[in-house]
Amino acid sequence: MTSAVLVPSHTFLVAAAKAFFVEQYENPTIRENDSIHKDLGWKPNLHFLANDHLIVAAEVSESPYPLILRMRHADLTNLPLPIAVYCICPEEAYLNVDVQADVRELQSHGFGLITVDQAGAATRRFPCIPLVQHIPEAEFRAEIEPLPKRLRVRLREAFEKYRTDPVSGLQDLSEVMEGLVQCAAKRAAARGWASESITAASPADILDELAAMKECKSARASIGGVRSFVKEHRNPSHHFPKDKAQAHQKYRSAQHGFREGLKQIRSFRSSFKALGVNIRV
Repeated sequence: MTSAVLVPSHTFLVAAAKAFFVEQYENPTIRENDSIHKDLGWKPNLHFLANDHLIVAAEVSESPYPLILRMRHADLTNLPLPIAVYCICPEEAYLNVDVQADVRELQSHGFGLITVDQAGAATRRFPCIPLVQHIPEAEFRAEIEPLPKRLRVRLREAFEKYRTDPVSGLQDLSEVMEGLVQCAAKRAAARGWASESITAASPADILDELAAMKECKSARASIGGVRSFVKEHRNPSHHFPKDKAQAHQKYRSAQHGFREGLKQIRSFRSSFKALGVNIRV
């Protein structure tokens, strides 16, 4: 590959990355080696506005997980700006068996990866969302580990969607929650705790009725938690925020909502199990 031999590796990778982003993001204005924010202490090789509120940044490296991204991870997460960050590295570096732990760690920390082959073609190996929305895989696994397999599968599907489209992933999680609430209503009716009409009620009304039942007294705290989740996150907004501050708040809310949903699902099932009621989806 003549061009790869004549062009310095760094320049070659930057050019390939720019071509990739120009195609994927409809020819954005890409800045090179320019500061994103005065408090960040990092000038990425490339960054641009993907839309009115989302910044995409990229760091070129000979290895899949450059040190600068490790060093700035906490700063990027805490900065009040929605920033999605990619590493750009040679394909042969990505395929090296000795660096697979670094590749997994890069992804687990919320960064994306794009590799460049010897012909200059860039391939997105895994995408990324704004770091403010990132939920580590290990934390997700720990939250769902005590749950039954069928429910874990449903939550995994929601999580996989969350990792590319957090609002849609949160919406899927809300639907799983509503399925559990509906199941609780059917179980309550079957036990004579409520009339059959409860099964036709809205999720919010079902939860209010459950909370009022003397049979569910010990489960009221968890019912209240789910009621709060339904109120806050049942219909997450897909609308674009008006500015970066509003975007940051929206993205932070999606992350909080997904984490909270997982916790409330565990609590809700556990409290009903203590009543001798098994709820499932």
